[in-house]
Amino acid sequence: MANTIKTLQGEILVAEVESVVIDNPLALVPVVKGPGLMTKVQVVGKSGIKYDLTTAIPGVLAAKIHAATLNVVA
Repeated sequence: MANTIKTLQGEILVAEVESVVIDNPLALVPVVKGPGLMTKVQVVGKSGIKYDLTTAIPGVLAAKIHAATLNVVA
């Protein structure tokens, strides 16, 4: 079985992931009230299509999901 990441739109192969991004990077900056800002975590495939991993969630949770997804992809 191939390694996949489940997204809101379906699944994407780990080998096809180009990058993992946070929709609103200010959500990671604690000085700008970052932990409370709502943001999404997205996976960008090699074809350039963005897949949402989450809906709008607080920056603290987004940072954890971003780090965990990077560990799976790397």
